[in-house]
Amino acid sequence: MKFSYDNDPAVSRDFDWTGSNRFKFLDYPAEHFWDIDFTAGGVQGGSSGGPLFDNFGRVVGQLYGGTSCPNANGIYGKLDRSWGWDENGDFLPDRNFGNSLAPYLTNDPTVTSVNLLHIPNIQRASGQGPVCSSYTGFSLVPPPPTHTGLWDVTPNLEIITQGSSSALIKYSGSGNGTATISVEVQNSNAILCPVSATFTREVQAGPFTTSQVSVTGTTAVCPDTYYTYTADIPGGHLSSYTYSWTYPSNWMWPSYYKNTLRLKTPMYNPQYGTVRVSVNNGCGVTSYTGVTVYPGYSCGYYYSYSPNPVSDELTVAAVSTTSETNEVLDPDTSLVEFEAMLYNSNQELVAKEKSDKNKVKLKTKGLIKGIYFLHIMDKNEVIKKQIVVE
Repeated sequence: MKFSYDNDPAVSRDFDWTGSNRFKFLDYPAEHFWDIDFTAGGVQGGSSGGPLFDNFGRVVGQLYGGTSCPNANGIYGKLDRSWGWDENGDFLPDRNFGNSLAPYLTNDPTVTSVNLLHIPNIQRASGQGPVCSSYTGFSLVPPPPTHTGLWDVTPNLEIITQGSSSALIKYSGSGNGTATISVEVQNSNAILCPVSATFTREVQAGPFTTSQVSVTGTTAVCPDTYYTYTADIPGGHLSSYTYSWTYPSNWMWPSYYKNTLRLKTPMYNPQYGTVRVSVNNGCGVTSYTGVTVYPGYSCGYYYSYSPNPVSDELTVAAVSTTSETNEVLDPDTSLVEFEAMLYNSNQELVAKEKSDKNKVKLKTKGLIKGIYFLHIMDKNEVIKKQIVVE
């Protein structure tokens, strides 16, 4: 089965088959036909009565006649006008149930590009990803019948061998980035229209360029918070891709999944810096690219503890994120309630205080020198830090 198609709107018209002996009458009612000038294909003898589909796949007409290549066209009776007239051309209102079909039919259809068997596409023979310096096979699927194909590529690719329906292609070694593969198909069967058509496919040639890679994620960061950063690349992540990341030196606990990186900022004063990535797509490695990160100014507060090491007294405070000198959050505008507890290495509680005006002072004088553990408990979580008592 072959479908012909027209990319332009159908023309509503009258028609008069003067001189034709196919029809018993010539005076058809006005605007009862669709006139189609095919973009591809045509009509053949014996196909009268074949359907005309609109761009929603609905039958809107039936074939009366037409021509094949070249300059193929078809004349179709409008389906919603096909009832209500007898063989003498007389209008019969009691039979005009075609009017009830009209709301379900378009009055100006665009006949869509539908060709179930003969519109191929360029497919990769196997695998995914870029075209590297070793060859990659591509094929026209499905291959058109009775045709020849001429393959062509942009300068950053090279054709090693080609046939009518397939070609072996590799990266040329320069001009890495987006590339285009095309094949011009010539039909040797005159029944198939048009006699030539070109099909194209875009691919990645060689390594990604730096401009093809970007990093997305939060740039204005808050203390003691997890953030996820993603390497965005053409076509998305593939299992064969690998990534190398850099990030500020005082950020912690990196974890990696596919093309993402998860990090935690420090308890206070996250450093200015960059989160950057280099991507290897199997053809080569990109330079590092990424985003600049910096302390945010809408995080509220974080907890500071000082001094550390401590000898006499440890101060724990809720500090404004807008402060560059560890200023305590103003209790008149933002009061934070928390509790600070200090445990020795045997997990014994040695000091405990509730906050007063956004800070706590824990006495450490007289404690045995060594490692202690500070627990800061607020309404959201328990934050644990290591303290050295001298």
